[in-house]
Amino acid sequence: MTHTEKEILSQPELWERALEQSREVAGQLKELAGSGMALVGAGSSYYVGIAAARYLNAVGVAAARAVPASEFAPRAGELVLCISRSGTTTEILEAVSAAKEAGNVTLALTAEPASPLAQETHEVISLAYVREDSVVQTGSATTAMLLLRAAADLLAGRVPPVHLPEELRRSLAEDVEPLAQHDHVVVLGSSWRLGVACEAALKLQEMAQLWTERYVPLEYRHGPISCAGPRTHVEILDPWDERIGALTADIQRVGARVRVAAADPLVELVRLQRVGLKTALRRGLNPDKPRHLTRSVVLPTEPAPAT
Repeated sequence: MTHTEKEILSQPELWERALEQSREVAGQLKELAGSGMALVGAGSSYYVGIAAARYLNAVGVAAARAVPASEFAPRAGELVLCISRSGTTTEILEAVSAAKEAGNVTLALTAEPASPLAQETHEVISLAYVREDSVVQTGSATTAMLLLRAAADLLAGRVPPVHLPEELRRSLAEDVEPLAQHDHVVVLGSSWRLGVACEAALKLQEMAQLWTERYVPLEYRHGPISCAGPRTHVEILDPWDERIGALTADIQRVGARVRVAAADPLVELVRLQRVGLKTALRRGLNPDKPRHLTRSVVLPTEPAPAT
């Protein structure tokens, strides 16, 4: 069994820990809240930020925005939540430095509470119980998504999704098939589900080297569907309704295969992690060591200009 598979299968227990931690995190967010919130990350961590920012907005907790760390520019009064599994990514360290220089309160969400990022921020949300040896983020991303979603629910006076660990266990007990006839995958999700769609597409890309795309569902007709065909598989993370049904019919008409989510989007994300893993193995790829990737992107320090 690969490290990646073990880590995928460990997620129900991680989600239970996240739900237990959510009340503490809700308290941190309430105490530190400013005039808004910027969620900053790179790669999977940026997609966690998209999902969380859109969820915070949807439930009316905060005016939140998600920003790629490399494009972050501070805004006065914002709480800046810096998300990084390793806490060593160059762009995220540059972002926290810019935020502090601008006088913003900073908060780290990381699996490494002794990392450079954690040492630089005012407070830390620790996911030290998430231990991943593989390059590809699986449990660290979904746990962060669930933790922030549950904390937002508590702040909004809603009941957190405490049923999800058991729902995930039932899903993990079901088999999944690799993508054998499809090498083009599109993942669609609206509202906070867009962040989940982005992360799902990235897992299929990283592990199985598939051509993947991600969009808001009803945007798919506006150009991207032109690339769809018999080798295209489309995943829709939104629940079924009349508009999703019409979109499904349009996708099928161009010869692509489509599947509409039957479970919570986070559970569907884990299912797609498993699809990516099985597809990688079928293609003779090592999911623990995806091509050209490392666990953290640490860029070389630019030499000082000559004087």
